[in-house]
Amino acid sequence: MSWRHDAIQLYLAALIIPLAMGFALIFLTDATFGVPALFNTPGLAMFYLVLVPIVEEAAFRGFLQGSLSSFAPFRGRYFLWLSLPNLITSAAFTAVHFMHYDGFLPAATFIPSLVFGFFKDKTGSILPSVGLHILYNLGFNSLYF
Repeated sequence: MSWRHDAIQLYLAALIIPLAMGFALIFLTDATFGVPALFNTPGLAMFYLVLVPIVEEAAFRGFLQGSLSSFAPFRGRYFLWLSLPNLITSAAFTAVHFMHYDGFLPAATFIPSLVFGFFKDKTGSILPSVGLHILYNLGFNSLYF
């Protein structure tokens, strides 16, 4: 199979991950699914659900992961199927989330970040990551706000 066909299948699988994570978070924490209060304020909803993912993806996957990928000591280095720049970027992404949230939730950003970085590595673009990030944030906000 070509990478294009595999990439589409992997991307569709990545769309399912938020559902699995959502169910796991419901069972592991006191989350309940509902319509987020955030949606009562459309401007605020657009900010958190669209603008924040775009800015985070541009900063983390676009700038940081992109810069690390072009740095010789990190170029071409992989652990399993994940690039070293993706692993470093995901650690930084998770660390920043520890500044804003407590408990289990910031740690839960690590796996989605690896998924976002994987698609950045495979496509060379942040657009697939932005799309996934928006969907993941929609799910997260539906559980917690």
